[in-house]
Amino acid sequence: MSQDAGFAMGELRADGGASANDLLMQMQADFSGVLVARSQVLETTAVGAVCLAGSAVGFWSAADEIASK
Repeated sequence: MSQDAGFAMGELRADGGASANDLLMQMQADFSGVLVARSQVLETTAVGAVCLAGSAVGFWSAADEIASK
């Protein structure tokens, strides 16, 4: 991955349902040779979709308001 990206990776960040699987995350770390970091909220993609939808319908008026939540 580092060769394709053109820079050395310090860590790999994972989210989503698969990131709850300890064995899978350990395998990712072993194969890549870098730390695999999981978000405290595993479903960050869903959280992002909710934030965008709420912003689109006017539930939140600004990105600062979303960030404060």
